[in-house]
Amino acid sequence: MKLGTTSKILASLLLAYSGMASAANVVCPVGGEGTRTFTLTTEVASTCLLSGDGNLQGSGATDEFNGTPAFSAYSILDKDPSGDFSAFEGLFSVSGNTFTLDSSVWTLFSSIAVGFKTGVNLTPDWAVFGLASDTLTGTISIEPRQGAGLSHTVFYGILKPTQVPEPMSLALMGMGLLGLGAARRFGARKSS
Repeated sequence: MKLGTTSKILASLLLAYSGMASAANVVCPVGGEGTRTFTLTTEVASTCLLSGDGNLQGSGATDEFNGTPAFSAYSILDKDPSGDFSAFEGLFSVSGNTFTLDSSVWTLFSSIAVGFKTGVNLTPDWAVFGLASDTLTGTISIEPRQGAGLSHTVFYGILKPTQVPEPMSLALMGMGLLGLGAARRFGARKSS
């Protein structure tokens, strides 16, 4: 039995919709290199940005993710536990291996990444995941588990550019045109 074009489109849409309803798992490092894997489960697919050895401290000088090409546009937003980033207090929280974002973060940031740090002796020591837009929660699993498991979590973000509201930009353009007209008229009077 052959499926018509309409049937194929409907089947594709149904398949796509059923995929959106389930959780997405992303493994870092990509390809399973190393002896430890970080698996992030979110309601929307995320990406593994980078993993490595060393530390994610939540400060520029000692954060291994900082200074890499993947980090270039990001700023460090918060660290849990013991983050001292009062400007973003209450926007990010971690309980056990689950993180939660306040829904308002997506009005402030165009991109958010979350980094997880665990103990040493196995590689990689940390992994950073880029979150899909509108992700509000996720759970990390680390295998094999070492000691207490997750040491800390660091949140990174890229601020949305500030936009001038449309009426204001039109008013600015109008003022500029009035100024040009006045300058031209004043220059014409002076030359006569």
